[in-house]
Amino acid sequence: MAAAAGAAARRGLPVYSQKNLTSKKKYEFEDILEERRQSSDLRYAMKCYTPVVYKELSPCKPSTIKSIVLQSEQVQYVIRQVSKETGESLDIIQEEATEILDEMGHGMNMGAVRFFAFALSKIFKCLFKSVYINEDGMQKLQQAIREHPVVLLPSHRSYMDFLLLSYVFFSYDLALPVIAAGIDFLGMKIVGELLRKSGAFFMRRTFGGNKLYWAVFAEYVKCILKNGHAPVEFYVEGTRSRTAKTLSPKFGLLNIVMDPFLKREIFDIYLVPISISYERVLEEFLYAYELLGVPKPKESTSGLLKARKILNEDFGNIHVHFGQPVSLRTLEAGRMNKYPFNLVPRHIPQKPSEEIQKFVTDVAYQIELLQIENMVLNPWVLICTILLQNLPAIDFELLVEKTLWLKNLTQLFGGFLDWPDNLCASKAVKSALALHSNIASLVNGQVIVNNKEMGFVTTEDPVFRHAFSSLLCGSYRNQLLNVFVRPALVAIALQITHSSRKEEVYNQFSFWRDVFSEEFIFFPGISLKVNC
Repeated sequence: MAAAAGAAARRGLPVYSQKNLTSKKKYEFEDILEERRQSSDLRYAMKCYTPVVYKELSPCKPSTIKSIVLQSEQVQYVIRQVSKETGESLDIIQEEATEILDEMGHGMNMGAVRFFAFALSKIFKCLFKSVYINEDGMQKLQQAIREHPVVLLPSHRSYMDFLLLSYVFFSYDLALPVIAAGIDFLGMKIVGELLRKSGAFFMRRTFGGNKLYWAVFAEYVKCILKNGHAPVEFYVEGTRSRTAKTLSPKFGLLNIVMDPFLKREIFDIYLVPISISYERVLEEFLYAYELLGVPKPKESTSGLLKARKILNEDFGNIHVHFGQPVSLRTLEAGRMNKYPFNLVPRHIPQKPSEEIQKFVTDVAYQIELLQIENMVLNPWVLICTILLQNLPAIDFELLVEKTLWLKNLTQLFGGFLDWPDNLCASKAVKSALALHSNIASLVNGQVIVNNKEMGFVTTEDPVFRHAFSSLLCGSYRNQLLNVFVRPALVAIALQITHSSRKEEVYNQFSFWRDVFSEEFIFFPGISLKVNC
């Protein structure tokens, strides 16, 4: 066991032990809204902004990056290939590539950036009590940006995620990230262009067999990374999780950003896992409706304006945890055969080998596990877990008792719990109920899960209403599952095998792990045996 753990550590894989779980420290967080509440938002937005940049490269203007992409050997090679296949002239294909790049490309206009800085300060102070940042992680990120190209890989639970990170970077005088956004946002009048001018670039949901689009897109992302223009940001999960469970990783963008390193065009790339934890999610109603089959509203400026009524609501705290930057070079050491990249010219597209695909897969799962490890839980997560086992109501005192029991168990298993130490247990539970009064209420000593019309869908169907309220609670309960899923599978394995032999228990555990592999994130391969 010790030898296997040592091997996993040498390969850069996460190794979890009971000691690590029970002694995990509570990181020092700083509330960046505290200063905003005490000083002028306009002065903040108009401050002297001198971002930290990669030491070896001068940042390129977005227009320069577009020129580099269009003139690159990779794009020119694909243009010639498409021209041969379609019979179209090179000029026509070149023009098509230019149009793709114009649709996709980001801008960086300080007027738009300062507008967002001012507006988001106002909005965040209305919506949230605090936005906490772990200072230790931010210092490590600042150092990484100075020394290496950086890729930001945040968890994705809300549309607020990419606005939030850009706001944090502006606050800390870091270069605003260039963010991969869905093409849907481009259809939002005014807002779409403001996002573009603040660092968003837009990608189509599917590329199909469009070789030209893929070539332009891939080269565009790699060019930003190689030229040190700014950190690149995207979501390994690919889309927002509607259930609050981490989604299985998507590998397309990760393949693209790792390609320059694998081809030795960049010495190293640092991947930064970021865990964003919301005490109350803005889209909580929307997600529950979507899970019940109600179509997702199309992104639009008018829809955004209609949603302004939420500015009168309280969404509690946000915790943004910047994880330890992960060196791709360290992860790759001793794993990859470098010679195949020398056999084919770099500008010719190649299908990734099985070895590369395995490496990319391992990196993606490791990043997601690091995100999960540093998600911050709150009392409401525990309360929802208890409520779902005691529908439709539970005595308040019993709820407090069970919540305290679950709190202790969560901390015993290494859960990262933000519990208000200045409040007694009953006041902590009442505070959480007050924040989520739209979901549950305290009535005559009983905590009752609401079963009334909520949001933009009205129905008299009691089954629909019950399902809706259960899904709302479930989305918060799901945040707790990662703490207990492995111990739970081990417990099931022990119960089924009626044996204490390690191999028998592990084989049964492996079976159940495979059954639930699409529901939870497990590290693929032998390291799982070490971790669990």
